[in-house]
Amino acid sequence: MSHGIVNRKSIAVSLETERKLVAQLLIVRPVESVIVGGVRLTLAAVVSTVARHLAAEEQILAVRAQLRELQTRIKPVRRRTRAVTQTVKLAAAVHFGDTSTEFQALGFVPPKQRRTTVAAKAEGVVNANATRVARGTMGAKQKRAIRGTVPQR
Repeated sequence: MSHGIVNRKSIAVSLETERKLVAQLLIVRPVESVIVGGVRLTLAAVVSTVARHLAAEEQILAVRAQLRELQTRIKPVRRRTRAVTQTVKLAAAVHFGDTSTEFQALGFVPPKQRRTTVAAKAEGVVNANATRVARGTMGAKQKRAIRGTVPQR
């Protein structure tokens, strides 16, 4: 997982470098001050700035660890809740009907009603008639009209 533009390993390396800088800068004292962005900073101000950054990064790492733990703990709860909700939804649909106001009052969305267009219905009738002709099928009244003759012996 990346952290902004830089990946985690380079962040860890950068943070370790900053820890060493905070620990050693006031001891080694290579210069008395530095200019950053046109502003002169004393070594104490540099150490303070870097220390604030380290503290913020450590807070981020701690929050990430808490988030990972919470995400791990919530997974079985989510699965169980999803199963319970589905069971209640099914029971409510059977008891009240899935289009009733009681079903909707429980927060469930009724199923979408299919909208068959007039053109689709007309096409279905044409297809059904074509199928009957192709198969040679008959309705009940047509079958009753058929009379057979008994062969003579």
